[in-house]
Amino acid sequence: MRFVPWFVLLLSAPSCDTPTSSAPAGRASVTVVDGHAIYDEDIELALRASQRTPEDLTAEQRENVVHTLETRELRAQEAERLGLDDDPGYLEGLRRLEAQIAAYRRDTLSRLHYERSIVAEVEVTDEQARAFFERNADRIRTRHHVLQILRRGRAAIEQAQAQLDGGESFEEVAGRPFAELEGTRRPWDLGFLNWAQIPEPWTEVLATLEPGDVSPIIAGPNDRYWLVKLVERRTSEEITLDRVRDAIVSQLEKEQIEELRAQTDERLRRQAGLD
Repeated sequence: MRFVPWFVLLLSAPSCDTPTSSAPAGRASVTVVDGHAIYDEDIELALRASQRTPEDLTAEQRENVVHTLETRELRAQEAERLGLDDDPGYLEGLRRLEAQIAAYRRDTLSRLHYERSIVAEVEVTDEQARAFFERNADRIRTRHHVLQILRRGRAAIEQAQAQLDGGESFEEVAGRPFAELEGTRRPWDLGFLNWAQIPEPWTEVLATLEPGDVSPIIAGPNDRYWLVKLVERRTSEEITLDRVRDAIVSQLEKEQIEELRAQTDERLRRQAGLD
């Protein structure tokens, strides 16, 4: 009778193993039991409970693990012949595992497609960067000293607006969530922001404000809302294309990636008949 190390005995306890399936081309199996292959990953999974890896095993111990897996595979096949694979608990566990595999496939391949078929296709030319600078030179050369009141939810920002309308100062309302903050830190004071640091929902509103003005409520993504106060605006004619080229390229890349992503998603959904 073969000796089985203590950690392999863990394998004899009932469990719901992930079913094996046909391997991709080039993947060699350790053994085949009546058409069902067992791979190195199966050995690694079997050892996980004992915090061992296949590299920790001697040749004899590895043989014992394979022997145990072969036996369990034979028992599983016998259970299928007896119709035990219609057990509700087994089927529920199998559905959960299949959902995990489907999620891994869906998420990983979607990410790879985004990286290699969308992001990799975008390239900003020097002509595009120069044209963007010329169209937006005034905005690029201007910095804004801004205070903000940020709230989650429309009701919360409307309450802040009411407090301002009731006579409280902008700084009082902005600083209220930070009452316990020690020292002289003022997280609501954003200092001077350049064009690339200003959130997109603010852009048009800031252009209409004079120093000292407070904006109307600005809606943003993820249920965020702002009130912003312009403290000061500064313009520097010394800012040239060469100084901001990297920021412009980054901005244009984001815009082009988002445009290509939206076009690709629309095309795929249309081809699938989902829209």
